[in-house]
Amino acid sequence: MNKKIIIRHTRHSDIGPIINLQQRVYPTIPPWREELMLKQIETFPQGQMVAESD
Repeated sequence: MNKKIIIRHTRHSDIGPIINLQQRVYPTIPPWREELMLKQIETFPQGQMVAESD
C-alpha cells in the first residue's frame, strides 16, 4: 500500500503539533519556542516546510 505524502509550507496552526513532535522525538532537548517558529514563518515563509502523511 502506498502512503500519500504531502509537502507544503508551514502554517501557524502547525506550530503546536511541531513542538509536540520535537518533545517526543528529542525528549532531552528543549523544543523551539512558539515565538521563534512564528518569526521564522513570517521572515522566510517559503523556507518553512512540513510533510504530511496518513
